[in-house]
Amino acid sequence: MFDFLLNKYFQLYKFPDEDKNTLIHNLMMHVGDGTLFLFAMHFVSVNMIMPVYVERIGGSAIAIGSVPVLWNIGMNLPQFFFSGIFKDKKQIKPTVVRWGFINRTMFFVIAIFSFFILGRLNHSTAVLVLLSLIFITAVSGCVGVPTWYTLFSKTTPVKLKGRLQALRQFLGSLFGMLAGSLIIIILSSIAFPENFGMLFLLCYFFMMISFNFLRNVKEPATTIGEEKSVSTVKRLAQAKIILKENKNFKNFLVSDALYLISITVFAFYAVYGLRKFNLPTSFAGTFTVVQTGSMIAANIIFGITGDKFGHKLNLMFLSLSSMLSSLIAVIAGNVYVFYLVFLFVACVSTIQGISRLAFIVEICNEHERSFIISLMNTITAPTLLFGIISGVLISITSYETVFLLNSLVAAIATLWILFKLKEPRKIKLADASL
Repeated sequence: MFDFLLNKYFQLYKFPDEDKNTLIHNLMMHVGDGTLFLFAMHFVSVNMIMPVYVERIGGSAIAIGSVPVLWNIGMNLPQFFFSGIFKDKKQIKPTVVRWGFINRTMFFVIAIFSFFILGRLNHSTAVLVLLSLIFITAVSGCVGVPTWYTLFSKTTPVKLKGRLQALRQFLGSLFGMLAGSLIIIILSSIAFPENFGMLFLLCYFFMMISFNFLRNVKEPATTIGEEKSVSTVKRLAQAKIILKENKNFKNFLVSDALYLISITVFAFYAVYGLRKFNLPTSFAGTFTVVQTGSMIAANIIFGITGDKFGHKLNLMFLSLSSMLSSLIAVIAGNVYVFYLVFLFVACVSTIQGISRLAFIVEICNEHERSFIISLMNTITAPTLLFGIISGVLISITSYETVFLLNSLVAAIATLWILFKLKEPRKIKLADASL
């Protein structure tokens, strides 16, 4: 039955050259892995639960703003330096599996910290240790990102990537509503900090189930790239050539940097909403339900637009959604209007998962894919330091001032995408007509 639904959803009859049994198997494994991984992450959301956890320990606005900074820098900045290590491997799945296991285990470590160690530390030390664990978790995940996406690309036809990512996120969002409901119950019925420890433990449990799907993906015998492992100096030289010759990639880097700056304030929304409307901590679960529920519709819409009209359009919607989230956070007069903030955050998260890497895949050669993804993430990662800058500005001025500045940055990103970024599919059509 599930095979039949996959055939219908992905229209596999349009891919006669693919081994149908292997393709369906890998699609099922990717769906199971992505769905359960996203479900697990809702329990400890980087922009929702982790910032509230840091705030409950006693963290300042700077510490709260550091959460997405440490997470995203840890996930992105080191990728360039790892990108050349695994190129001479005949199979990359063992690397993906190894680092996927290490990354998932770190959530168990944070759960143990919450249950048995946090209560013995003073507030400043506890915040420092928790932030350090968050950063280590992110770094352990970053090693496998370029190789995972290469594996994902090897096992998924290019015209199915948008729909596959959308389906993973759609199902993850459906389960995410359950996660939000459980968060409300756990945060309101279990004492602090054991309640947050339970959230990380649930995250680890479902991540290990997703891990079982990941390790069963069937990797083709052929390799994506032909290069052997190369030194950092040679990779820097290669990066210089790519930046010089690929103008569309350079324009994408500008828009990506602006977008990443704009989303650094997302970590403050839940904390700000709880304070602004004098809500209990458990209301973070309600915000999660609103966000994940919105992602259900967003995945349907943006999965289709990405596949049919290209990912540039989605990236424009991403920046617009970031702008609107900040504006609504400022003007919301009650919690019901404030819910719209998380609707637009859901659009941003959805499009990021569907289109950010998919756009890169379409503007580079196959053998450059892993390298360019790691290069992009390394170049734009430092912009995430604006999360700390936002925390400093909030301490000096106000949340509202920082949110308005964020909306301006997101508006500039939207205009840059509109006028500077070229849709790769239109470029290919133009080249084909010559």
